[in-house]
Amino acid sequence: MKRLLILLSALLLCACVPTPEQEFVVSKADDTLEIRLSATAKPADVSSEKSETPVPTAQFIPNRWTETFEANDTLTLLFDAEIVQKADGVCPVFRTKRDRFDQAKLAALLNALLPKPKSVSAETTTKEQWADAYKAWLEQVAQYEAWVNAGRPDDGLDREELDLSPERIEAQSQWYMDRINEAPDEPGERAVSGYDAVPLYCNSVYTLESGEPVFVSANEDSLLFARGCRGGVCLYTETQMQWDKRYDDPKGKLWKEPSVTEADAKDMMMKELARIGLDGFCADAGQKTSLLDFFGDRHSYVESGWTFSLTRDLGGYPLLSMPFTSVNLDYGTVPDAYNAPIRAEQLSVFVNENGIRALSFGNPKAVVGLANGNVELLPFEEAKTRIKNALSVCYPVSYYQERGERVTLEVYRIVLTTQTLRAKDSDEYYEMPCFVVYFDCCDLEKAERDNPIYAHSAIVINAVDGSTVVPGGY
Repeated sequence: MKRLLILLSALLLCACVPTPEQEFVVSKADDTLEIRLSATAKPADVSSEKSETPVPTAQFIPNRWTETFEANDTLTLLFDAEIVQKADGVCPVFRTKRDRFDQAKLAALLNALLPKPKSVSAETTTKEQWADAYKAWLEQVAQYEAWVNAGRPDDGLDREELDLSPERIEAQSQWYMDRINEAPDEPGERAVSGYDAVPLYCNSVYTLESGEPVFVSANEDSLLFARGCRGGVCLYTETQMQWDKRYDDPKGKLWKEPSVTEADAKDMMMKELARIGLDGFCADAGQKTSLLDFFGDRHSYVESGWTFSLTRDLGGYPLLSMPFTSVNLDYGTVPDAYNAPIRAEQLSVFVNENGIRALSFGNPKAVVGLANGNVELLPFEEAKTRIKNALSVCYPVSYYQERGERVTLEVYRIVLTTQTLRAKDSDEYYEMPCFVVYFDCCDLEKAERDNPIYAHSAIVINAVDGSTVVPGGY
């Protein structure tokens, strides 16, 4: 479930959290971020003793941060972190916008990636089911409104979901009425010769001329397909398979080693994506993966290969190289929080010796232009203070401090990369330089620390204004 974040702007820090020398910048509804975006970094005055080549940003960012910081009587922050950043130091900020799928875009992708189908059987949402969904949505809106009125932080929503204006409610209600009017009374199967009318908001199974099934699920914000699947799709990585004891597989029914190397799989995938026009992405290391067909609570093995997560290349920022889990913050004390109102664009591809076999593409976006060719970043000493403050109010710190117990966080990796943030009074977004700060809680039980869900906990700090970037919207 998404997290509902209802944040109070410009709140003072509690006494146990160190306060920076400068006043915190509130980046929610004022013009601070836009003002800072207008400042272009000038070549730094870096002496030859520090660097053979001047770093073309406003400040010098080290390659490592080593420090032991006693935040208060119950919290120790251990920094022994590599800082991954661009080699040239140039930090552009691009403007983007949502680029939602329509039937034409879906057809172009699927017709380019998949063989010709002969029929489709869709688990189409019926009129009755859409009416039930509309009723449930109205109940949800009433619950959100109660939470907002009570000032209660809870599991998250984006900016659109927090918009409870009459105009938005009316527009969404009309959307549901359109779905009800268009839906059939009963689902069915029909003959097709292509993917020009992909059923939306439901799961479909196309049957190819060869008889192979292809599972497809699509709407305006996401596309998922997997060849060889009928009931559903589960891409299970080697790490997940080893950790999750529910999928013990002593006889090797759900797991086999890929028969293609990672390098060959990646090369094949990038050529195929370039062929269909998705060549503006960078792929990080692949993960060995089993593609499983999912029926209820039963999984059946389809094939093995490699899964790659791809990131749109916007200025050559380093890839994260590992996913991260945004941690909960103590909302009453979080400084200058800036809510990220759009879910991150996600492109994942499963590939083996037979080519691209499954693809998941969520929240697609398009590049609109350049907001700043080399934005001036926050001085790193101030960024360090912002990082310490955010860590001081994150989970699990709040959990242990409520129990009066001491806690130690160990920061082991920091990546200066981009995150998507909303532009003020606009439907556009900024691809903003941010510090993604990975940490471990040394006090968690080993089983929890090894859990992939907790393995890469992180906070995100806006590198331009120092605000804490959190999920959700406003």
